[in-house]
Amino acid sequence: MDTKQIQNSLTQAMTLDTYTHMPFEARWSINNYLMTSLKQKSQIKMDEFVKSYSDAQKRLEELDQLNAKKIFGQADIIAMTTTGRSKYSEYFTNVTFPIVIVEEAAEVFEAHIITALSKQTQHLILIGDHLQLRPNPAVYDLSFNYNLSLSMFERLVNNKIPHSTLALQRRMRPEISKMMNLIYPDLKNHDSVLRFPQIRGLSSSLYFYDHTFKENTNDMMMSKVNKEEADIVVRFAVYLLQNQYTPDKITILTLYAGQLLHIKQIVKNYKILPDLLKKIRVINVDNYQGEENDIILLSLVRSNPESRIGFLKISNRVCVALSRARMGLFIFGNANCLLGSKLQLWVDVVSYLKENDFFGNALKFCCSYHKIVTEVQSLKDFHKIPEGGCTKKCEAKMECGHLCTSLCHPFEVTPIDPTGHQKSTCKGKCIRPRSCLHKCTYDCAECKNGHLPCLTPIEVKMVKCGHTVNIHCRQNTIDLKCPVQCEKILACGHQCLLRCSQDCNLKPCKQTVERALPCGHKIEMLCHEDINTAKCYKDCAKALQCRHKCTGKCSECTMNGYHKQCSSKCGKYLVCGHNCANPCTSTCAPCNTMCYTKCPHSDCPDVCGKVCGIKPCLNECIHSKCTNLCSEPCNRDPCNMNCEKLLDCQHPCIGLCGEKCPKQCRICQPDDITFKTHLYGHENDPHASFVALDCGHAIEVRGLDKWMNRQQTLIQYLECPRCKHPVNKCSRYTTQINDKLKDLNHVKAIIQRNNIAINAKFKEVSTYINADFVQLFSRVNKGSSIIENTLALARHLAQQAIHFEKIRAVKELNKLIDDAEYLSFLMKIIFFIDSGILTLYSNSTMQQNIEIIAKQVADAVKRKTITALHKSQAKQVADNLTISATSRIRPSVNFNIEKIQVDTSNDWHVCPNKHYFTAVKLEGSQEDELFDEVNQVCTQCAPRGGAGQAQPNRVVVQPQELPKQEERPMSMLDKLRAAQLERKH
Repeated sequence: MDTKQIQNSLTQAMTLDTYTHMPFEARWSINNYLMTSLKQKSQIKMDEFVKSYSDAQKRLEELDQLNAKKIFGQADIIAMTTTGRSKYSEYFTNVTFPIVIVEEAAEVFEAHIITALSKQTQHLILIGDHLQLRPNPAVYDLSFNYNLSLSMFERLVNNKIPHSTLALQRRMRPEISKMMNLIYPDLKNHDSVLRFPQIRGLSSSLYFYDHTFKENTNDMMMSKVNKEEADIVVRFAVYLLQNQYTPDKITILTLYAGQLLHIKQIVKNYKILPDLLKKIRVINVDNYQGEENDIILLSLVRSNPESRIGFLKISNRVCVALSRARMGLFIFGNANCLLGSKLQLWVDVVSYLKENDFFGNALKFCCSYHKIVTEVQSLKDFHKIPEGGCTKKCEAKMECGHLCTSLCHPFEVTPIDPTGHQKSTCKGKCIRPRSCLHKCTYDCAECKNGHLPCLTPIEVKMVKCGHTVNIHCRQNTIDLKCPVQCEKILACGHQCLLRCSQDCNLKPCKQTVERALPCGHKIEMLCHEDINTAKCYKDCAKALQCRHKCTGKCSECTMNGYHKQCSSKCGKYLVCGHNCANPCTSTCAPCNTMCYTKCPHSDCPDVCGKVCGIKPCLNECIHSKCTNLCSEPCNRDPCNMNCEKLLDCQHPCIGLCGEKCPKQCRICQPDDITFKTHLYGHENDPHASFVALDCGHAIEVRGLDKWMNRQQTLIQYLECPRCKHPVNKCSRYTTQINDKLKDLNHVKAIIQRNNIAINAKFKEVSTYINADFVQLFSRVNKGSSIIENTLALARHLAQQAIHFEKIRAVKELNKLIDDAEYLSFLMKIIFFIDSGILTLYSNSTMQQNIEIIAKQVADAVKRKTITALHKSQAKQVADNLTISATSRIRPSVNFNIEKIQVDTSNDWHVCPNKHYFTAVKLEGSQEDELFDEVNQVCTQCAPRGGAGQAQPNRVVVQPQELPKQEERPMSMLDKLRAAQLERKH
């Protein structure tokens, strides 16, 4: 695909959801096109960034050059590397330095020194050691075949150019420097090195540990590793730390990078003194030239039968490795391997060490206190010196007089610390004498800086009360108060729980007693607590209006003035036949379950709380047909002819013509509940016909006609007499179903109107109360008690409004409207107070009345109840103030919220005159218990005798007897049915 085709495909894919139908190749082409476009854009941006970076780098270099020229032109001495000298060579064009000094000249390439010289150079001074490390070319062939590793310094010395050699050394102790005489024959010691102390904890300060541990190869680095030797070296370093050497005094040297990394890995995970061990420097010999330290641990690594010693063949490296130590040098390696290489330097070194007893296959550690020498041949033998000493107890006398009970450990006696154990912790009991002559009970370490208070118990007799009390010796008896419990009896009859030294009236009685609260509950409380102010912690458990028990705490319900919202599921039986699925409230909301209503056309798609719609009627059979709409009364009489269809078993159907065929067969299923259970007494008639209902039950038609035609005022769906399932689809009873559906729809409309009215009324009341609350809150700083109390009342009413709206309590809503009217009277009083109307009253009667009203408001808030007396007195005061301010000031808003009157019951009835109501049951007897009904009184018909008025005409299915045999000739189907019954019996 070319670019234009790809762009067209991409545009199509972005505008239409067709990319899933594209060919696989087309999708890959689009993907590659997008990736290429993004890369091109990114490359353009990257080029811009690179150019910007290059320009900035160039400017920085120019500034550096200007700065360097300025410095070089002003300096008398310049120190730099030979590489730096070459880099800044152009800066020295006009600068003259006649003297050039090269430090470590034996390790510098001759070419580097030549480039450091100029025409103005008059004096070249080379300082170095040609017997130590040489220059190291990157290409081995240049070093081996062309002598590029030969420095100018070494070449001039070899050519007998006059030079001076340092003969007096101030670094190494005599034992080490004597070994270095093998390399430097004329080397002499300064007096200062003769005073170097011996290494603590070791029998010798110079030692070669000979071993046979095999070397390994680090394949990744192409280097050599000796793991066992590395373990010994690290543990030896730990021993030195235990002997109080600091990490900066110890250095571990090795000639191989593989061994270097392995030692660092061991140090990183070591468990003994890890923090100190990590501070020890581990470094390669090549990087340590020119440096020194008090103690050097040298790991030679090489150990193989072929005596291949690699870097150890280079005497320059060996010279550097052996000359770095000041006070102690400890070498770890395989002597046989070194001697087998036939390098004369190693032969001379090993011979010197053996002659002076500085050589062996075991490390010799010497305890500084017991002077016991412990030999360690392998790593596992280090358990003999766990603390850096020996395996004996220390037993050195400590400052406290005890003997040290720790394992032998290094310590140093100094004038500041004469026992060397100042930092040690004594584990014995204190034996220092006390001024009180009691024996000290503390550990010795706790009393190191002075005795702690004495805890020995003693008896003291109190002067005032005469009680004998036990106290600690350290306690002051002058300010001591008797701790014995008081023996006095309080006015309440309980014994005083305070101490003898305390005033009995100082604190109230705290004995726990059981008392009955005003709510009727018995609770445990403190004796001094008032039952009128105590909070009941028991469950309320009172019956709510929904008949469930309150789950709140008694004190919460009392304090709020209303019960906790019921958390149970409502479950009330609604007029539509469902159980209410909402949380329990006083007034059920319209039903949200899917509607039960069904007809031959379809099932109702709305929720049950909405009014159902009805379509044209489909009620017909082969004998007759209804010509009305589905919602109108059928003009077709129910057909009483037997159904002529055959069941799947080829037996006659037991149903009626035009009805749904029952699944039950009288011949195949004689024991079915349809024929065995005598619901109306005609089920065992061999010629009885049955009607199939929505639930699947088949009911005998004569009894079912009587059930469906019974007179009742309760509005509900027609039900199956056997299981109470709603009947929605049955051609025979279409008229009755439509009548009930009309009544249900009318009631649903009433319930929806009531629900809207309830919600609107709650909103109206809440808005009014909240508006008053905002006004009061803005005036609360004026310090008036009536304003503060009214604010608390408004807050309480606002909380009640929220709670009652949640539980849909209509009865409480009307009570809340009364309380809101009381609040309106209070708001009028406050309005007139703010307007200054009280100045019109010369006496203080009105002020006294207002104070009384303020106290009543506080009482109403406390008791959560507003009485009729409160309301009437507040109205009277507000009216008096209104009369006094007739022509001057009027409140801007009057209270005009009317109470709501709605039916909240779920049991709805209809009278013969089509009045819908929820009424009271009447006392009366029933003649037939199968059709038990409760008569109701219609409030609209009762005053004019509506219950006795004639009912409007309505189509009713009357119970009818089937024709007798002689009145109707038997059809072929009847004959077949009779023959099958006779054959079965």
